[in-house]
Amino acid sequence: MLHIGNPRPWLIISCLVLSACQTASGQSDKPASLDAYISCNLAAARRVAGQPGDPISLAVAARGICLRQERQLSEELIATKGELRAHRVLQVYREGMLEANTAEIVKMRARTPR
Repeated sequence: MLHIGNPRPWLIISCLVLSACQTASGQSDKPASLDAYISCNLAAARRVAGQPGDPISLAVAARGICLRQERQLSEELIATKGELRAHRVLQVYREGMLEANTAEIVKMRARTPR
């Protein structure tokens, strides 16, 4: 569920990382490229926040700015998890980034006087 105005997008991402990266033994196997993907998305969300448009559309655009990082993450997931599981995990990350980007845009707009 999307919580517009959530001031802690990193909390959303952390929850996703923990749930998507659990191995059978219960240990985390967080991809090395995940931090770059998250950082790029949140920075892109901040850059587009001042543009006109609804926050969700802008969040999608912000995610699109980070296609290189997403591709690196995808390649790493495929190499470590196999194609089917990698696709599922990447979808969790993409959905989480959409929510986190939207929250970041709403937060930035709330801080900017109109």
